[in-house]
Amino acid sequence: MVDVVVKHNGKSYNVNLTQDATTDELFTKLNSETGVPIKSMRIIFNGKQISKDSTQTISQSGICSGSKIMLLGKKYDPAQEPSYKDILNLETKALLVETKYIKLLDELDGVVKGHLDKTLQPEALKSMEKRSKGVNEELQRILENLDSVSILEDQTEIRNKRKSVVSQVSKIMDQNEDYINKINQYRQHYL
Repeated sequence: MVDVVVKHNGKSYNVNLTQDATTDELFTKLNSETGVPIKSMRIIFNGKQISKDSTQTISQSGICSGSKIMLLGKKYDPAQEPSYKDILNLETKALLVETKYIKLLDELDGVVKGHLDKTLQPEALKSMEKRSKGVNEELQRILENLDSVSILEDQTEIRNKRKSVVSQVSKIMDQNEDYINKINQYRQHYL
């Protein structure tokens, strides 16, 4: 076994590899230890950059037990990606649309409880239904925008965030459809 000390951003990592491990395996091990993506890694040993190679062993590159290696590169932060920021903006828009839906619910609740004169109810229900359909249109545009956000294959955190926001928007749309059905049921039974 070869025990090396890897320095990255002021932290030390003890890494154990076999004598015949390749530099490719070193990169993979450092990725799992530090969270730095392999494509953005630079490994420095004795003033020279170690390249990612599936044929060169670490002993061939001069690395032995007790060696100190410097790792350069940033950890992956999905919050810094433009696509992640786009998804967060769309999530905020969805929450704002949800507040419109909640206000509509309160209005219907007031009508059902008799807080509005019976003669004004048909016009109020028509207005609520129209605004509710507008809510669905806004939510549909948000879903289309979410679908158009391009995400790379290895950006699983961003993909999961988009999936979460799509679920949120779909839930609001389903609730809004139920709301439209309640308006129609109220019209049929009480007007």
